[in-house]
Amino acid sequence: MPNHISVTMFGEMVLEHNGNVVRTSSKHAKKVWGFLEYLFAHRHKIVTLDEVVEVLWPSEEERVLNPANTLKTILFRARTLLNTLQYDEDIIAYSRGSYQIYPNVEIVCDFELFDELIKEAQKESLSDEEKLELMLKALEYYKNDFLVKSAYEAWVIPLNTYYRSIYIKAILDVVALLEKKENWSEIITICHEAISIDPYFEDFHRLIINALVKSGSYSAAIDHYSYITNFFFTQLGITPSEELTSLYKQVRQVDNVTEMDLVAIRESLNEIDSHKGAFYCEYEFFKDVYRIEVRTAARNGHSAYIGLLSVTGLDGEKLSLRKLNNAMNMLYDAIQETLRRSDVFTRYSVSQYLIMISTVSFETGEMVVDRILQKFYKDHPKSSVKIDLRIQPLVI
Repeated sequence: MPNHISVTMFGEMVLEHNGNVVRTSSKHAKKVWGFLEYLFAHRHKIVTLDEVVEVLWPSEEERVLNPANTLKTILFRARTLLNTLQYDEDIIAYSRGSYQIYPNVEIVCDFELFDELIKEAQKESLSDEEKLELMLKALEYYKNDFLVKSAYEAWVIPLNTYYRSIYIKAILDVVALLEKKENWSEIITICHEAISIDPYFEDFHRLIINALVKSGSYSAAIDHYSYITNFFFTQLGITPSEELTSLYKQVRQVDNVTEMDLVAIRESLNEIDSHKGAFYCEYEFFKDVYRIEVRTAARNGHSAYIGLLSVTGLDGEKLSLRKLNNAMNMLYDAIQETLRRSDVFTRYSVSQYLIMISTVSFETGEMVVDRILQKFYKDHPKSSVKIDLRIQPLVI
């Protein structure tokens, strides 16, 4: 039987020895786990009492009256917890106010293995295949960020940032190597794993969309763009970058596979939509529709108008993201249910919708937009938001 202790620190801290497991979700005091996390993260050094006090009670307001005595209790509880591992020797050494994981205790630690494999993969003498193999093995250890349950502790933050940056670079390097092999499915899998850890890193989403396009999955690429655009709107209150929107334009311009059956083409173009109201689309697609509508209006002489609906607080103040998202969802419903199927709308920004309507006059256009507001306030009479609306004819 192996006699080492396996230590996991990517995610929650987990200690395992011969099937005996203890983890941070166990019902033990937070300070005990903070003490253990710090010792194992710095297991190659001697940790002073003052250092531990600074870690466990970082501010004067938190500081206990007699930290030395309190640490004796924490040490006792930590050793009792480690005894459940049934390791043959003592694990924590204490001498003259200093602490250390005994150097003779055999430990296999995930963040150290990750670091070693990444450094090994950086050797210039290795082939692409050897580098890829080492980095893929390293990525298997990175199941989540470093000590996620203690992520806001002052001493954890720099380590978390350090390993996160290494992880992101490793993902980008792995994708670059897989792109040479045109292994698009593996890229998609790896990047989906990456966004489960860091959903806010836009490059991961861009790489997924690019791999979907390269593999011919154009519809899935557009779906992911729609998903991430909405995600950034609602979670971060930001619009997608120019790089991401540029990639979306490329997806829209990709030629379909040659199809000689016109019936099949017609069926694929038919709209399958349970909604009876207006058509919602992404902004980049909306711009194409706008250009077509401008030309059609110029040729046929009919009128079309574009409207902008902006959501703010009652006094024009900026809303919290939660309140704004709720209001935007309600306004979405009001627009879709009020406008006709031939009308089009899109989300222009975090707090705005653009609509495009065909109507005979400016006054009629204003009436249409007013109906949207009437619908909104009728359905949500207690809403504490203000909707500003503006309407202009399409430029011809």
